[in-house]
This record gives sequence, structure tokens and C-alpha cells, in this order.
Amino acid sequence: MERSIRLTGVTSADKFASLAAPQLRGMRGGGGGGTGGGGGTTSSSTTSSTTTSSSSSSSGTASSSTSSTSTFRASTNRFGSSSTTSTSGTTSGSGSTGSTGSSTSSSTSSGSTSSGNTGGGGGGGGGGGNALSGGNDDFMQVLQKVASAGSHVTKGQIVAEFDQQFQLLRLDDYKSTVEQADRTLRSLDSTLEVQRKSYTQNIEQAKGAVEKAKLDIKTTPVRSAIEAEQLQLALEEAQANLKQLQFQIPYQETSLKSQRRISEIDVEQSRVELKRAERNVSLMQITASMDGMIAMENMMRGSEFSQVQQGDQLFPGQLFARIVDPSSFLVSATINQADVEYVRVGSKATLHFDAYPEMTLPAHVTSIAAITKPGGSRASYVKEIPIYLKIDRLDPRVIPDLTVSADVVIQTNENQVLAPIESIFRDAPTGKPYVFVKTGETFEKRTVELGDRNNIKTSVVSGLKAGEVLALDPPRKPEAQATASAALRPGQVPPPANSSRPWVLALAVPALGLRGRLLRAYRRLNDRWQRV
Repeated sequence: MERSIRLTGVTSADKFASLAAPQLRGMRGGGGGGTGGGGGTTSSSTTSSTTTSSSSSSSGTASSSTSSTSTFRASTNRFGSSSTTSTSGTTSGSGSTGSTGSSTSSSTSSGSTSSGNTGGGGGGGGGGGNALSGGNDDFMQVLQKVASAGSHVTKGQIVAEFDQQFQLLRLDDYKSTVEQADRTLRSLDSTLEVQRKSYTQNIEQAKGAVEKAKLDIKTTPVRSAIEAEQLQLALEEAQANLKQLQFQIPYQETSLKSQRRISEIDVEQSRVELKRAERNVSLMQITASMDGMIAMENMMRGSEFSQVQQGDQLFPGQLFARIVDPSSFLVSATINQADVEYVRVGSKATLHFDAYPEMTLPAHVTSIAAITKPGGSRASYVKEIPIYLKIDRLDPRVIPDLTVSADVVIQTNENQVLAPIESIFRDAPTGKPYVFVKTGETFEKRTVELGDRNNIKTSVVSGLKAGEVLALDPPRKPEAQATASAALRPGQVPPPANSSRPWVLALAVPALGLRGRLLRAYRRLNDRWQRV
């Protein structure tokens, strides 16, 4: 006798490879930049300096740095196009003339103009293709080709392709961005060299102004007191200007190096984005990592779930199919928390398939979860624990997601006497069990000791022997026998005392599932028996 628990579940693959929409990397944005997603970047910088003032060089340097940085940010920004123009100029000067009674201060100006124009958020890669992608994000993937569900694929075979249009546009944009960043870096090197030369020239001019002021101061004996004072002030001013320029030399050099480093970082970032764009293009084709059969996943389409199909738009990382190994299947089921203590890993089971009622396959329990399944939006007071069974013998008709009922054996008893549950009687719910055993023409009441049981049978530890016939109904009492004899038709023979249905006829009812026919046959047989 076997004691079992029935579980329900679905078939799933033991070995499989999941196919997911590629996880794309790169700057994302909301869709500026038109159809092509951006275009090239133009940057120009012009610097001129003819003054002894340190503020001119600083102005030109800061302007060039702003132009270079803003140019790259605009070319790689996915939030639209931008245009940056920076103009800076300062005026300062000092000078003196050697003529008596007059002093003039000559002023020179230094200006730096840089402009950066970006065409539609370069490097964006088709941010304006909303009509095709169905959204603002060109990182959404449209499934262009996919292997049909149930088809067999081999390792290395292309099983899915996504629309590459936007990623190819992004790749072209980033190639242009890298080239433009390299040209901008070279241009910045030239500009910084000009600024260094200009700053050196300013220092030389300041030294010359000091020497001239020293020569002019020698003429004080022939000058008036006012002119002598003016020449002394001119000398002090020239010396202070030279000292200021010499003091700013290390800061100026640091500023130039920082500008070049910023430009180098922009170039490195543009190359990183280019590699990401190349990787994104390569991910648009998905190949099979193993031999197996394609099983499509479900997705929400409108208000209902349906299988993923060609033309669907998927989110990055969304599962859309699996490659399953048809030579190994599991049954994913659940068991009530109150029954899990009876099941052990390795327990045998028999599987019944709803799609094929005549097919039964052996299986065994491979794993039992340690915790219950998480609840949903509503509180669940009946907790279930996941359990997995391995199918020991496969059938070609077994495919993923078939509903299955599994009878897991939790106890087996051999060499025991079995009796139908209908043949066990009790005078009270807690009374001792007893049966009616046929002895000759009558039935004998006998107390028995019961063992394990299931829904239809029970084992008898003592009180019965194999082969004895049991009554499924209590035998008739004498007063019931007299009433039955008075109601006989002419020619009928009254049934013997203590008559009852034998177990042999009763067992055929649940076994064959033809209860109505067997009951009618039993009545006809009973009538014949009474006539005899």
C-alpha cells in the first residue's frame, strides 16, 4: 500500500539559456537632434595679445577652455542641441614718455573670441526617430527577427535580431565626435602655445618698460619737481607690473595644463562612448549559446498576456525567449505548508498530464524550497512551498508549460491486508472499528486493528486474512428480514438472513467508473439470486 500526496504544477526545462533584450550602454536623452541625431561639431578659437597686462592672457585661456568643453558636452549630450559663444576682452596698460612736461599712458587691448557650434546634439544617434521607435528613448529595442516558438536551434545560430538603425546612427555620430575631439585637442595645443609666447612677450615688454623708466629717471636733474615725481611713479608702476607678471607665471602654466587635461578627458570620454556604441551595435544580433528548442516568453500586450512576437518593442534586459534542452525536464509544483514535512528529496512520484490523460511518467523529488512563495497584493493565509520533480523517463510529447498532477509517495507498506474504507464500521466516531466477514451464508462481525490508509483503502494489521469477503453494508436484522419477506412478489424467494453485498461487486464500481450500469446489473443479479 502506498500513501501519496497529489501536487499540481507545470513542466519546465532542467537546462536552458535565457534570451533577453540587450543592455545598451551610453548617454541617454529625450530626443533632440533630428533624424540623424546630431551631426558634426565646429569649434574655432582666435587669441591675440599685445599688452603687458596679465588679465588678457587669462581671459583668452578661460575662453578657449570654455569653448572646448562646451563643444564636447554639446556633441555628446543626448538632451538636444546647444550653441556656445564666448567672448572675453580686457584692457590694461601702462607707459610713459620721456618728454618733459608730458606723460602719456598707452593702452593696448587683448581679446579672445571662441565659438562652438553643435549640430543637433551630436553623438545622439537618432534621437528624433520617435515615429519608428514608438518612444523618446532610442535605447528601446524593436524585435525585428526571431526564431519561431518550438523550432530547434544549434549553438552559434542567430536566433534574434533587433532594429539597428538608431544604434548605427549613434555609431556614426560618435565616430565624428572622436575625430572632432582630436582636432579640437590639436587646435587647443596650438592656441596654448600662442598664449605661452604671448605671455613671455608680455614679460619682456614689462622688462623693457622698467629699463626705460630707469633711463628716464636719470634725467631728473634737468626736470622739474613735478616731472621728476611722475618719472619716479612710472618706474614704480613698471616694476610692480613686472613683478605681478612674474608672480603669475606658475599659475598661468598650471592653468594652461589644466585646460589641456580637460580637453584630453573630453577626447577619452568620446572614445569611451564610441566603444560603447560599437558594443551596442554588436549586441543587436543574439546567437544561441546551446543546442535546444525555442520557447517564447509572455509579455503584457494591451490588457492581457501573450507571447512575444516579431515587431514587439522590448525594454533593455527584458526576457523574451528561452532555449531549452528537450532531453531533460522538471516539474515545478507547490505543496501546502502543512504537508511539506511528509515529503523528502528523492521521493518517488507518478505524473499525470492533463493534455495526455493516458500518459503517466515516473519522477522523483529533486529539491524543496526553504521558504514559502511570496504573497501577492492581497494577504494570503494559505502558504505554499515550491517543490521540483525530475522526470525520470521522457516522452516526445512533453514540452515546457504543460500542466501536470503529481502523486508523490510519502509512505509504502508491503505484505499487508487491504480492505475498502466502505467495509469499516464504527458504532461511534471514536469507537473500535469492525467488519462483517462472510462465513458460509451469513456474515460475522469481527473487530479489527487498522493501519495506514488512503482515500479508498486501509491496511488491516490484525483481525483479517487475505482472501476473506467483506460486506460493504451492515447485514439485515431479523425484523428487516420479515418485512422484506412480506413484500415479495409471487414466485420470489426471500434472501437468506444476514445477507449483504459482497466486496467483490463493490470494488468494480470505483475501479471501472461505470457506477450507473453496475448498479443496474447488480439489481438484476440480486433479483435472480432472490428468485433462486
